[in-house]
Amino acid sequence: LDLLQRWKYEWIQKPDMRLYSSVGFGIGYYKNFKNDGFSRYSTSDLEFQFVPVGIAVGQDWFWFVEAGVGTQYTGGRAGVGFRF
Repeated sequence: LDLLQRWKYEWIQKPDMRLYSSVGFGIGYYKNFKNDGFSRYSTSDLEFQFVPVGIAVGQDWFWFVEAGVGTQYTGGRAGVGFRF
């Protein structure tokens, strides 16, 4: 379970394309997991995620690609999203 407060700045904001950066801080809680070959029954950690650059293309349904570093992922990720 990750509870992350995220702040996002959109450098370019057009109806069908957004270029953005974001930063997030929060807490993660894990139960019954293995890390480095050791079983841990529960732990909570401070978490962060920094995305220096991301791009989203589309309107309601959109594709996104972003590069980031943090506890959720380091490197790049891509996917599909939906705006409410």
